Amino acid sequence: MIHVHVALPSGHSEKLSVMKSSKVEDLRTLAEKSLGRRFLTLVTAGGRVLNPIESLESAGLQDEDQLSALSQKVGLMATSGAFALWCPGDERILTWGDQELGGDSSEVRDQLIGVQQLQA
Repeated sequence: MIHVHVALPSGHSEKLSVMKSSKVEDLRTLAEKSLGRRFLTLVTAGGRVLNPIESLESAGLQDEDQLSALSQKVGLMATSGAFALWCPGDERILTWGDQELGGDSSEVRDQLIGVQQLQA
């Protein structure tokens, strides 16, 4: 297990415990639940933004490290029958609605990497 302190800019913090084999995404999900916030980005004390898909080990996290949790604004776009939700820094685009109007991105999900903005 690895124990990490995660704090919001407000000062509210939580000490979280995760398996060493976990990914940053697992830690972020736990932080979101513990801190009662959604769409968080985790940042090291040195200012490095952690990538959700990397392992804690490859991110260089060690026991008792201090992280900041920053809230991200989400983007929401719509067509006449479909919606897309973009979570910056998260590598996720969620789509729903009429498949013919853009409501299904499953066939191009692997291409939706490094998205910087949405447009309808």
